[in-house]
Amino acid sequence: MDINPPKSIRQCKYIKSFSFGIICFFRTITFNGIPLRQPDGRGVGSAVNGIALSPDGSTLYWQALTGKTLFSIDTSLFHEKISNHDLENRVRIIGENGPADGLLISRRYPNRMYITSIENNLLLVRNLSNGKISLFTDQIEYNQYSLKYNISWPDTLAEGPDGSIYVTASHLHESAFVNRNSPIQLATELWRFKINEANVV
Repeated sequence: MDINPPKSIRQCKYIKSFSFGIICFFRTITFNGIPLRQPDGRGVGSAVNGIALSPDGSTLYWQALTGKTLFSIDTSLFHEKISNHDLENRVRIIGENGPADGLLISRRYPNRMYITSIENNLLLVRNLSNGKISLFTDQIEYNQYSLKYNISWPDTLAEGPDGSIYVTASHLHESAFVNRNSPIQLATELWRFKINEANVV
């Protein structure tokens, strides 16, 4: 979307990894070792949910919530006259994150991507330079929480001006979407974690 003058163009409509029907989007999500299913027995399916833009705006990253593969594309292609077929061929597979609801690339450390690992109730950090994934607990101030902290279904991520990382806990697995006996409203939380600069890699 261009702000001035206001103009928007729909992109990625025909990119397969954005489509709901791709088989990689339908994998069984487990929570505490139990497959997550809707009340009628169907599994949980989702198209693109985790999405992040590099701080310089040059690269778009995405994956399906119920998928595991992280994709990317150069945003400069959106401004070129390029066919849908050629656009599809320019999509890159970055690696596997596992099911994730939220992605965030740090403004302070542009090679770091934060990932909400919904099956494990924790956060991961992907080094975009070398592809390595580490636990978020390795890079925060000591004793903010144990490895088994209870961020129940970590969802949306944000980075504060001081570099602190914020994450919401949506409790989606406890909602009426998968449990008919759940209350209409569920309590949710907003967590804040301060990064230990000495542990940043």
